Amino acid sequence: MGNSALIVIDMINAYDHPDAELLVPSVRAALPQLTRLIDRARTEGVPVIYANDNFGEWRSHHGEIIEKTLAGKNAELVEPILPDDDSLFVVKARHSIFYETPLSYLLSQLGADHVVLCGQVTEQCVLY
Repeated sequence: MGNSALIVIDMINAYDHPDAELLVPSVRAALPQLTRLIDRARTEGVPVIYANDNFGEWRSHHGEIIEKTLAGKNAELVEPILPDDDSLFVVKARHSIFYETPLSYLLSQLGADHVVLCGQVTEQCVLY
């Protein structure tokens, strides 16, 4: 098997958008598995890449996105899966994690030929 990368999609979220309450129960249910997956990737030296919306904050960077989510009412859904110092972060402005983002280039620079995708609303973020 070649080089792998784990991509965590849209999990850094303040859950302050109109349909957030529809997502919260499923995120709460998936969180233990996501936490184990991220921990395993880190233990095995697999790069962990967070691909996340910028929520229309065009001057924001990943640190500001994280701060906003931790200040939100559902911070407990973000804290267990926060990026660590070795994590990589791709800010996206649209649904897709690939379209008009540097993700493909980053994966090629890492030599990743296998990706594992996890997160929420992934059918939109990968399909689009």
